[in-house]
Amino acid sequence: MVAQAKIYERCELARELRNRGIPGDQLATWVCIANFESSFNTNALGTKNADGSKDHGLFQISDLWWCTPGPRNGCNIKCSQFHNDDISDDLRCAQKIYEERKRLFGDGFTAWTVYQPNCSGRKAARFVNGCF
Repeated sequence: MVAQAKIYERCELARELRNRGIPGDQLATWVCIANFESSFNTNALGTKNADGSKDHGLFQISDLWWCTPGPRNGCNIKCSQFHNDDISDDLRCAQKIYEERKRLFGDGFTAWTVYQPNCSGRKAARFVNGCF
């Protein structure tokens, strides 16, 4: 069976992430990031960045650092695997990015440029309102 891309509804993604073990205090932020990065589209492909890289999937994971065919492969995965309806690999890689960024800079969500202006503090809460 060929995997298909999926565009999530806001609350559908919130419930999916909660069911996959995302902590409650992070849930709204992850949904917010997915909204601003990919419009909840698992098949999203970003335009070329200034460094020549592209971003992939629901969380717009960079092929510069995290997936192949980029020069590094921090998540040990092909970027094409971020373009289907199975978000388990996207989530594993996003959490790895989060943990690495948290270790280095104290806040893992700052790895996503949409975080500070759109999802930090209480800004993200609206993304899970009415979902549970």
